[in-house]
Amino acid sequence: MPIVNSPLLYVCTYALLSAAHQSTEGGNVKIAYDPKAKAAYITIAGDSPIAATKPVTDDCNLDLDIDGNVIGVELLGIESPPKILRKS
Repeated sequence: MPIVNSPLLYVCTYALLSAAHQSTEGGNVKIAYDPKAKAAYITIAGDSPIAATKPVTDDCNLDLDIDGNVIGVELLGIESPPKILRKS
């Protein structure tokens, strides 16, 4: 199922917005795409080590720091890179 037509988009968008709201330092959000794995990774807090990974759906995992804050979002089954990463 394409990510656009699934609840996954809403769940992960909520997680990303929630994590951004938690961030008090206004750090740099980074997006990476791996075409071989068909996966995207959104880094929210790059300096924090991952203490746990919580599966949200089969296609979405949240990485948490030791305090339970979301520091990264992994999206699987992405057929093409997000527009933000495409070259014009």
